[in-house]
Amino acid sequence: MNIQLLKCKNESLLKEIENYEQHLLEHLHKKISTKAETRLGEQELYMMSEERGKDELSIQTFIHKHQTMEQTIENYSDILRELGDKAKNLIIDLEQSNLSRDLINE
Repeated sequence: MNIQLLKCKNESLLKEIENYEQHLLEHLHKKISTKAETRLGEQELYMMSEERGKDELSIQTFIHKHQTMEQTIENYSDILRELGDKAKNLIIDLEQSNLSRDLINE
C-alpha cells in the first residue's frame, strides 16, 4: 500500500475516534444532567407535598426530614461536582491525545 493512502486512512480513523469520543462526552453530560434534573424534581415534589407541622412533634419531624433532605442534596451535589471534574479530565485527556496525534502526523 501507498504511504499516502495509509496516512489518509490514519487521519480518517483518528477523526472518527475523535468524533466518537466527543459523542461519548456529550452522552455522559446529557445523562448526568437528566439524572440531576429528575432527582431534583422528585425532591421538589416531595417538599411541596409535605404537610406543615401543627404541633411541636410534627415540626421536629419535619425539621428532621428537612435536614435529611439537605444532606441528600449536599451528597448529590458532591457527586455532580466529582462527575464534572471527571468530564473535564476526559476533555483534557482528549485534547492531549489530539495534540499527540498531531505531533505524530507531522
